[in-house]
Amino acid sequence: PDSMAGGASSSELRRRHVALQALPHHEPNAAHIDRDTGPAHREQRAFSLQARTSEPRKSVFQPTIFAVLLILFAAAPAPAAANYCCKGPDFGNDNSAPELITCRQTCRPYVQYKTLQTCVMNETCTFAMADYDQALTTATQRLAQSHVCTADSRVCYPGVTCLGGECRAPPNPVTIACELTLRKAVCAYHFPICVSDEVIFSNEVCMETCEEVEAYCNLTLDEITRVPRCALRNFACTSLAPSSLPSLLSSLAFSLLALLAASLP
Repeated sequence: PDSMAGGASSSELRRRHVALQALPHHEPNAAHIDRDTGPAHREQRAFSLQARTSEPRKSVFQPTIFAVLLILFAAAPAPAAANYCCKGPDFGNDNSAPELITCRQTCRPYVQYKTLQTCVMNETCTFAMADYDQALTTATQRLAQSHVCTADSRVCYPGVTCLGGECRAPPNPVTIACELTLRKAVCAYHFPICVSDEVIFSNEVCMETCEEVEAYCNLTLDEITRVPRCALRNFACTSLAPSSLPSLLSSLAFSLLALLAASLP
């Protein structure tokens, strides 16, 4: 019985051994065990998963923002120390520049921006006041023969109605609106905006200013200056004291820079 039991036991062991050999064979190595088991491995996997899920995605707008920033900073005015002529004009006062008194009274309220004419103030003011005197004389002659609206001082042209008033028959004097418009237009023509000593923002006068000269004075700016410089637009041109242009460009640049910084990780 003992030998039979022992024989049966041996046969059973052999069968188990054959069955085990038929199974897929896999022998774990020490490195695999160390890497794939234990609390250290679980912490490493959790950290890797968190890093992958929290990794920021690159925005497709970043290249566009960089390009806009470059354009705005390129268009922004150069530092004052780098410019010799492109500065705010100094019209002086009655003691320091008595020869500029008429130009000072006429153009200083409007020329609140940087211009290259700073280096040639005497010559520029001489030409500007000559054109202004001629414009005022021509406007006086034209308005003496024109109908003028009593509501807004605009000239009543054929087919143009006077809103809120009536067209007063000639002769009519030069109105305050006409005189102020002439000042603004002549000063814009002779004091163009500059960006730096090498770059002028525009030599042209904005369309709105030129249209006001015709509407209030019954003449055109080109008749006075004899060089057509009225633009067919109201941007990239010189008009009434656009001193906010540099600060606007800088504000836009810094706003885009802040937006870019916020989008970065």
